[in-house]
Amino acid sequence: MAKRKGPEGDNESSLSALGLLVLLILAAWFALGYELQTLIAFEVHHWASDNPALNVTPQTAAGAAPAAATGPRIEHFNYQFNLVGKELPPHDDATPDYAVVQSKTGQVVIFYNPDEEIDILAGLKAGNTALSRGYNTIFADHLFDSNYSLYTAVYSASPAQAHPWMPRADALRLDSLLIDKLSFGVDAPGPTYLFNWGGLRGIRFGDAAHGGPVAFHAFDNHDRQFRFVFTTRADTPTPVVLNEAEIEQIVQSVRTAY
Repeated sequence: MAKRKGPEGDNESSLSALGLLVLLILAAWFALGYELQTLIAFEVHHWASDNPALNVTPQTAAGAAPAAATGPRIEHFNYQFNLVGKELPPHDDATPDYAVVQSKTGQVVIFYNPDEEIDILAGLKAGNTALSRGYNTIFADHLFDSNYSLYTAVYSASPAQAHPWMPRADALRLDSLLIDKLSFGVDAPGPTYLFNWGGLRGIRFGDAAHGGPVAFHAFDNHDRQFRFVFTTRADTPTPVVLNEAEIEQIVQSVRTAY
C-alpha cells in the first residue's frame, strides 16, 4: 500500500513548484527584456577574439598644438603640406588616390587625396534609403554632427562596453559602432590617440616612440578629411625615423594650396 504524504511533504512539493514557477517567470522576463542585449554582448566579444584591435580605444593626446612644419613644400590634389628639415625629397610621385614622398634617409610620407575620402555622414543622411533609415532609427537621439564625431564614436567603442543588462537602445548603438569599427579598420597597429589642435582634430594610430608606421586621420573645421601615413623604406639599411613632434608638425601644416 502506498504511503500518504504528510503535511510536511505537501509543503515541500508546493515550495518546489513555487520555486520552479518563479524561475520560469524570471527566465521569461529576462528573455523578453534582455535577450537581444545578451546576444549582442556574446556576438561582439566573439568578434574581439578574432579581431583584437576592436578592444583598442583611443587615449587623449597630451600637449599643446604643435607648430606647423616650415621645410620643403609638397603640393598635391590642390592641398599642400611642409616637411621638416631643408632638403627636397628625391622622390615625390602621386596617383589619383595618394601621393608618396620619400627622403634620402628612408623616411616615407603617404598623403591620401582628400577629395577621394568618403563622406560617410553625408551617406547616412542622404535621402530615404535603407542605410539612412537604419541610422536615424538606431541613433535617433544621438545623431552625429560631423564625420569627426562619427569616427571618434566608432573608435571609442569597445566590446568591453557590452553587457546583457544594458539598455536595448544602447546595445543596438554599440553593435552598429563596432560593425563600423571592423569596417573602418586601423591605419597603423598599436595604440590610438585623440588629438584636438583647434583648427585640426582627429585620430592618431601607432606610436613613433615604439617604431613602426604612424597614421593620422585628421579633420579641419569644415570637416574635410586629411589622411597621412608615416613609415620608412624597407630597403634603407639605417633609415632616419621621424619622431612624434616632427610628424605632428607635418600634419599641422596641411592646408589648401590656393
